[in-house]
Amino acid sequence: MKKLLSLVLLLGLVAFTGCDDDDEKADSCGQLVAATEAISDALDAYLVDFSVESCEAYAEALQDWIDVASNCDQVDQTELEDIQASLDELDCSAS
Repeated sequence: MKKLLSLVLLLGLVAFTGCDDDDEKADSCGQLVAATEAISDALDAYLVDFSVESCEAYAEALQDWIDVASNCDQVDQTELEDIQASLDELDCSAS
């Protein structure tokens, strides 16, 4: 639970950092807030209902965030690796 809360805080910080609007990656940075909100919503649903479906929705939201963040210059590689590690550790078959 503590790890999940840390993840949400980390995502919140990343989502509210500025992005450079001068290049193609700015569009991806702009999508980061929505991707972060999707993780928050999916995590909330998963914490209420530890079902396979809610776990898979949370995993999908994490993957979507990684896809968006990978194209945003403002996201540090360490942050991407942390989120990827969280996704890798998520076991939806045990839900």
